[in-house]
Amino acid sequence: MRYAFAMLVALSAFLLFVIQPAAGKRLLVVMGGTPSVWTTVLVFFQVVVVAGYGLSLVLAQWRNSVGAALVPIGLVAAGFLVRGGMPLGELQPPPSSQVSNSPVFWILLELCRDIGCAVVAIATTSTLLQVWFTRREGGRDPVWLYAASNAGSLGALVIYVIGVEPFMALESQGRWWHYGLLLWAGWLLAVAFTVANKAPEIDELVMSPSGPAPTRIKHWEWLFLGAVPSFFLMASTRHLVTDVAPIPMLGLMPLALFLIAYILAFSLPCLRILFSLQVLASIALMLVESMGATDTRMGGAALVIFIHLAGFFLVTWAALTGQAASRPANSYLARFYLTTAIGGALGGLAQAVVAPVAFRFVGDWDYPLGLAAMAFARPVGWQWAGWRHLAVGLACGLLSIAVSLACPWEAGPWRDGITRGLPLVVAYCVVSRAPSWPICLAFIFLVGIIVPADRSTTLFLERGFFGTTRVSQEYDAHGLVRKLYHGTTVHGICAPDQTDAMGRPLPLAYYHAKGPAGSTLLRMFPKESAPMRCAVVGLGAGSLAWYARPNDRWIFYEIDPVVVRAATRESLFPYLTQCLGDWSIVEADGRKGLELHEGDHFDVIVMDAFSSDSIPTHLLTREALAAYRSRLKPSGIMLFHVSNRYLDLSPVLAVLAHDAGMSAWQWADLMGSSGKDEVGKSPSEWVVISGNTAAFTSFRGGWSRLQHSETTPIWTDRHSSVLSAWRTNSID
Repeated sequence: MRYAFAMLVALSAFLLFVIQPAAGKRLLVVMGGTPSVWTTVLVFFQVVVVAGYGLSLVLAQWRNSVGAALVPIGLVAAGFLVRGGMPLGELQPPPSSQVSNSPVFWILLELCRDIGCAVVAIATTSTLLQVWFTRREGGRDPVWLYAASNAGSLGALVIYVIGVEPFMALESQGRWWHYGLLLWAGWLLAVAFTVANKAPEIDELVMSPSGPAPTRIKHWEWLFLGAVPSFFLMASTRHLVTDVAPIPMLGLMPLALFLIAYILAFSLPCLRILFSLQVLASIALMLVESMGATDTRMGGAALVIFIHLAGFFLVTWAALTGQAASRPANSYLARFYLTTAIGGALGGLAQAVVAPVAFRFVGDWDYPLGLAAMAFARPVGWQWAGWRHLAVGLACGLLSIAVSLACPWEAGPWRDGITRGLPLVVAYCVVSRAPSWPICLAFIFLVGIIVPADRSTTLFLERGFFGTTRVSQEYDAHGLVRKLYHGTTVHGICAPDQTDAMGRPLPLAYYHAKGPAGSTLLRMFPKESAPMRCAVVGLGAGSLAWYARPNDRWIFYEIDPVVVRAATRESLFPYLTQCLGDWSIVEADGRKGLELHEGDHFDVIVMDAFSSDSIPTHLLTREALAAYRSRLKPSGIMLFHVSNRYLDLSPVLAVLAHDAGMSAWQWADLMGSSGKDEVGKSPSEWVVISGNTAAFTSFRGGWSRLQHSETTPIWTDRHSSVLSAWRTNSID
């Protein structure tokens, strides 16, 4: 019978963790690849699991095990009635008002409606079965059920990535998950019947205390040991897929490593080497973060990804070992697990809800500060710091300032290594095992922000739900320029000294007049032609507005209000304010905005929402293309900007065009500036789709007909796997 308990615990953990990435993907399809969606999903599961854990503690005290089992089963049934069908159904983008404020609460409400009741029900299983097992087996220790739970959790993530996501539509995933819930419900009820006639010989919840009661300080320690690793998990996930490499499914790696670290921490004794590994991993992560997350000086993105994941694993393993070391006597274990679970939920809420507000105008401070906080969680438990330790950290910060000011080198790896590395080495030699160490880490990071190492000046910086938008004034080979960054991707460049005959700044980078997009717009719509109507999905710096002529009508669709604020500030980017045509901005999802558009059809629809490497796949489906075509004139074209470091979207568009009976052309302009008239041009890739084949084939330039491949799957609203578009060669 013990195997029935173990398999049911594994099944419940499998169902809990296999639905997490599925629910995240359902939201990512609509919201785009922003990591905030995934971290919000993690917060939801942490909070709901705490609710399930609390419910299980109440149900575990019931003498009637069958009645206790009917409560979570009833929750599953209630969830089915609330959502009115199978989970993971079709999802509409949030209202524009929700996007302008923050979609976090909309996401949480949508998750509650779709899977909330079922997740609470599943989360009761582990604790409930441990108590039932103890009763049925006369007091045997149920701790081995943790191994079954961990195996189910880790197996779910692996199976989802390699066997579910690439092959099953979301609706199918939801249907099979529902079948799994039915199996779980029947199994739980059967196990409850086997326990019903057993006398509760031993009940952990009513056992006499077997040790001293935990103090109030101990409870705070448990709370922090739960909160800080959870906060760092989400901050690391955001940092990894925003600043390091926005690779599909890479965001699941920190969660998988967190589970492995948890298994090791609660299964193995504290290893002495963890003390040194934790400190060395902290140093490595701090140095890599300061020297540029994807800087090829560090040996390429693959090496940097490995350093981040390995460092995250070691730091987390050490912190969770401290959590395991602080476990109390058996009679207080329920209180311990509940407190750490509440701490985990609070840490997740702090990163997903509080950090974007607290760090709104300073950027992504949560990752390095979270790394510093992790240093308080030592393998033997939580270390408390006092005023003396704060003074040591301040001294280390002053040393870092002195080194930064005295360093003779310009910005580069040598300067980064000296200004950050030297204070870190000094701190490591002096206080690496003391509570001063995490304070030193925090001060060294803050000094790196206060004392810039290069000649750039930040003119605008704001963090929103969709990421951090920054405008930097820099000097490059072409002189003084202003660049719009979203994460690590440049979305627009403006050079005040490079202007046209009217004194307007010229469009640069991907939108240069000699590039694919610029040359095509100029040839299609010369000055003497009739007024045109153009829709642009993805505002960026507004560079394309330069091509608007008097009496033209341009509509920009942008989902991120922070980008709108940066692009419409004339002192940063005057493209919109100096636009010759009539223009407007619709703050909404691009596809939804086009579907709701009323008025004349467009001559050109420009889709420029895919260069951030984290792409909104719902903009590249069969249904999306049909929506665009319904708003396009018969002679019009759709122009897709598909420059992307990790995904090759041209084959996807070729298949979509063939499926719609249209033609596709590609221009891979990978040379950049090659002459005086191409100064400021950046490499880019563009695809045109049109039903007017005869008209477009007369254009000159680098356009070549794009042939579809029978092996490339067509993306639909029901199924789209970014892994099918994985790029085998980098365009950097």
